[in-house]
Amino acid sequence: MQMLKDPQGAAFYIIQPEPRDNPADRDPEVGEASWLELMTTDQPAATKFYQELFGWQPPDAMDMGDMGKYQMFNRGPRMIGGMMNKPKEMAQVPPQTVLNGPMEVPGGDWILNAMDPQGAAFALHAKAA
Repeated sequence: MQMLKDPQGAAFYIIQPEPRDNPADRDPEVGEASWLELMTTDQPAATKFYQELFGWQPPDAMDMGDMGKYQMFNRGPRMIGGMMNKPKEMAQVPPQTVLNGPMEVPGGDWILNAMDPQGAAFALHAKAA
């Protein structure tokens, strides 16, 4: 396991998992990460960084109006996350807060974005019933 930071300062961990029967690009199971989310200060540069580091591909982008472009990314054939520039409104967000949601996303699933007391942002995901 190794902690890294991207060029915009977002910290993340990488880990070499033990070999298993299930391929890494399979759909996540309960208790596993189902969506990777990044709010950054330079989305095009972050996209390039993660493309070069992990081979992620940016297949689709969604226009979020005043919030800018939300760039989805794939690992192999499966969409695994998205990234966008951090909105100005989040500059002073205090820790230990719900930042967004819960809200329904395309496909009927639900998400919630939050921040822990140390300032690390995370999201929770629930599959549609």
